[in-house]
Amino acid sequence: LMTTAALLGVDACPMEGINPTEYDNVLGLNGSGYKTVVALALGIVLGRVRRYAKLVVDRVFFRSKYHADTALKTFARRVGHIENTSRLLETAVSEISRHTDAPGVAMYARQNGVWQRIRKTGEVGFPAQLENDDAALVAIRTEQAPVDLAGTASELGEEACMFPMLVLGELQGAIVCANRPGEHYSKDEKTLLLEVSNAIGTAWRILIGRDNEAYVRVMATGELTPEIAREKARTLMAV
Repeated sequence: LMTTAALLGVDACPMEGINPTEYDNVLGLNGSGYKTVVALALGIVLGRVRRYAKLVVDRVFFRSKYHADTALKTFARRVGHIENTSRLLETAVSEISRHTDAPGVAMYARQNGVWQRIRKTGEVGFPAQLENDDAALVAIRTEQAPVDLAGTASELGEEACMFPMLVLGELQGAIVCANRPGEHYSKDEKTLLLEVSNAIGTAWRILIGRDNEAYVRVMATGELTPEIAREKARTLMAV
């Protein structure tokens, strides 16, 4: 019984010093052919019950959210195996938009001293460029965590949340998700989206390194003319 209780997550504790006769009287066992041998207390910690109940409620009543969260976690795990940079970035904004129901998602990266919008989905009018010291960028550089833009004097407006794409503590880029109508992202959603954005940033940084290495290798062999080399360099910078 104690082994089964442990497997079910139920606490069990045998008790000593009991009076079997009194137990038999209380339980009405006299003349039944049964008698008290041992007393075993069973119980469930309230916190464990609460966590289990929350899990059941989430899976039953918020099934779509549960599946969306699972899909984003799966994408974060697999994104490092996408081998084309453009496909990686396009898929990233598409998957985030699809599984969060965000009315707009944009990705920004620093190019030539300003932050360029390099990918976008949805109808939200995110600006094509952000100054390096835009309030939202200053906030994520400082916090290295998701930043709710409410009350932030950013060109992105206030109805969005920005997620840093961190690689070894360095800001690789940023993803902006517009708020759903009348709703801000929850703490759990921010934690999950930060995990996803960091996975995207890491995968992107690896692809950049791979492409740069291939470019240098070809340059070293003299296979590229200066004109083709410049064009290739511009392509790498444009992502």
